[in-house]
Amino acid sequence: MQIEKILRGIVVVGVFALPLVVLIVSSSMYFPYITGKNFTFRILVEVFFSAWLALAIINAQYRPRWTTLLLSVTVLMGILAVANIFGENPSRSFWSNFERMEGFITYLHLFAYVLAAGTVLTTERIWLWLWRTSLGVSVVISLHTLSQFVSSGGDFRLASTLGNPIYLAVYAMFHIFIALVLATRRDIRKGEQLTYLVVLTLLVITLFFTATRGATLGLVGGLFIAATGIALTLRGSKTLRLSALGVGVLILILAGGMWFARDSTFIQENRTLNRLTNISLEESNISARAIVWGMAWEGIKERPILGWGQGNFIAAFSKYYDSRMYQHEEWYDRTHNVLIDWLIATGVLGFLAYISIFLALIWAVYKAVSFTLVQKWLVVGLLAAYGFQNLTVFDNIVSIMLFMTLVAWVYAMSRIERHEDVGSAHTWELPQKLYIPAAVGAVVLAVSLVWILNLSQMHTAATLLDALRYANTAIALGQNDREEEAVAYAQESLGMFEEIDGTTTLGAQEAAEQWALTSGKLFTVAWLSDEEKTQWYTESLTALERRQERAPRNARVAAFIGALHQAAGNTQAAREKYEYTLSLTPRKQSILTQLILLEANAGDIELARTHAQEMFQSETSNDAARMLYVALLIRTGAVEQAFELLKEAPQVALDTNVLGELIRNGLHNRAREAWELGLLRENNLEDLNAVFVLARTYASRGDTQRAAQEVRYIAETYPQLQEFTNAALQEIQQAQQ
Repeated sequence: MQIEKILRGIVVVGVFALPLVVLIVSSSMYFPYITGKNFTFRILVEVFFSAWLALAIINAQYRPRWTTLLLSVTVLMGILAVANIFGENPSRSFWSNFERMEGFITYLHLFAYVLAAGTVLTTERIWLWLWRTSLGVSVVISLHTLSQFVSSGGDFRLASTLGNPIYLAVYAMFHIFIALVLATRRDIRKGEQLTYLVVLTLLVITLFFTATRGATLGLVGGLFIAATGIALTLRGSKTLRLSALGVGVLILILAGGMWFARDSTFIQENRTLNRLTNISLEESNISARAIVWGMAWEGIKERPILGWGQGNFIAAFSKYYDSRMYQHEEWYDRTHNVLIDWLIATGVLGFLAYISIFLALIWAVYKAVSFTLVQKWLVVGLLAAYGFQNLTVFDNIVSIMLFMTLVAWVYAMSRIERHEDVGSAHTWELPQKLYIPAAVGAVVLAVSLVWILNLSQMHTAATLLDALRYANTAIALGQNDREEEAVAYAQESLGMFEEIDGTTTLGAQEAAEQWALTSGKLFTVAWLSDEEKTQWYTESLTALERRQERAPRNARVAAFIGALHQAAGNTQAAREKYEYTLSLTPRKQSILTQLILLEANAGDIELARTHAQEMFQSETSNDAARMLYVALLIRTGAVEQAFELLKEAPQVALDTNVLGELIRNGLHNRAREAWELGLLRENNLEDLNAVFVLARTYASRGDTQRAAQEVRYIAETYPQLQEFTNAALQEIQQAQQ
């Protein structure tokens, strides 16, 4: 029995340690806000899961009993496994990467967490203390957020130890509801209620400082649903019903008042309130996500049943790339919508399984007698708030861990109420003489899991960060003429990259990409020999090609290979790889741009013009694409066609590439015509850069005579600019001397 107590103690201590994970920031590892938390979570779960496994073998009361809730989680895990096996990249689906650290491995740990916590923590009191522990940690996070606000001089969009305001927002939102649930327990003392009120206030302030719209609107909506539900269904307490109704009405008044007053000085001058009340589909982040959701929908239609597997949205993103994304983030690996993420990763089957967890939670809470009606509605409000904010973001280890803690809690409460903490007389149990071997087996299992699944990956994360630091130090030393030291640091960095490439599974693509980017930086330095540069080039190329072999349809890796070839001066190889990349992501404008430039520099002007036309016509609002197409039209003699395009977007006429192409072809009058077209149509007389752009273009080409001529023309045409034209002429005269 002593062994049983020890094993149970390990599980309890491990579970109670999990709320502390949010405090961890590992500055020694790549993605410090992500990796440290995730590795700690995994190690803790591996340790107490091993103890629980031995405990379940020893004593039947710690074995899981099937409920609708546990069944829904188990079904999701099964579908997730199948979807990953038959997905686009099973290895990536299992391991994920350092930036996300999700993958099937994380969900296996979450499932293990639910099983262990839901079967060992089987009293209301112990769960009360677990949530109190979590709320205590949330107070630390809130105070840290306040200190950030003070030390930053009133900055907003704070993130505390989570590294992202969105992550902090959902953390605060979740704990606001938990504080309310605990504060509405039966027979709670006033002092404890007051404590929760203080905690609640801190959390609301923390949420406000994140200026995160999804979580804030989710909180408001969740509280309104809870208040309305209480007001409509509560029996026996008219005062409480009226209070709930009053809260619902107050929420409507405050939310509506802020919305209608969004143009007021008070709202506009407060950055947080301004952000919360100004939501437009034309806003960059919102419009980008809307476009991404459309691309995701195409991917869902292609694989509707089991999806693409976890972490493989990048494949659908590439294949169905929308040219309107040219002004947004280059690569999206998530849809910024949890529901769409599940549809992409696991298809309709996984999506329905995920939704079933919410429904099973609501049903289990509804049936639970240990929850008051007020608490039941608050849990429903929490699920509504969490679900709403998930429409615009994606989960991280902290948010999904909190959600799974809720799952384990409700599951444990249902076991308690059904009196399932005692095994059946017919249930098999381990003979007492085998308790010690079972405990030893648990130790061996825990050590093996920690060693195999974490230690080497932690070393990789630390080594990758060191490799980047050494390379940056080398570049800084070289800039300060300490070339011998720079070479030594560069060699150390190279050795670290080589070590990573030979051992890593988690983050393998990230390591290869960073190696290639670092190589590109070192190609430009003078203190590194050609042999050393060649070594950086060939070895980083090999690392990327190894990733490409394992995932041939990974457009991102192909693009990185093309960029590495281009940086090394291997233009033919770069062209070939960019062409291959475009076969994977046909309308990717950044790749088309690089290919067009390489074709033009190689003298394949007609081919470059054809590609430029395709790029421009795929999205005519892209000024960079218009500029490139116009420049190639001018180079191939289609000047009138080029000017027709310039008239549609006069601002492009002021681009130095367009003006330079006209000048290079001897079309000096047309260059001035283009300049005036852009200057006058855009009313840019107050923009001195625009006023003198043509003169500067001449000067940059060494034609100071024509530069001076253009400045004199400006002085004659716009005498109000005489002060600036005189200064410009003096500058040109000094350059001529």
